Amino acid sequence: MAVKTMPQSSPGLEMRLTLYDEGRTTRIRDEWKLDTGWPVLLEKLAARRVKSAVAENLTKLKELLEAGRVVLQDGRQATL
Repeated sequence: MAVKTMPQSSPGLEMRLTLYDEGRTTRIRDEWKLDTGWPVLLEKLAARRVKSAVAENLTKLKELLEAGRVVLQDGRQATL
C-alpha cells in the first residue's frame, strides 16, 4: 500500500507499507520519505519523531491483529 500527499501539500510525505510472509508470521516493511523543505538537520529531527510515532502505531496494530483488541495511546480501546 502506498500513500502520497498531493504535490501542493507541505510537508511532502510518501509512505509505503509492504506485507510479506516470513515462515508462520507476516512482516510489515514500513518505508517513507519526508520532504519538509527545511534545512537537512531540522528535517532529520522531524523524521526521527515521525519514525518513532509510526513504530508505536505499528506495534498497536500488531497487538490489535493478534489479540483482537488494543488500548490506544490516548486511552481509547479498539476491537475487531
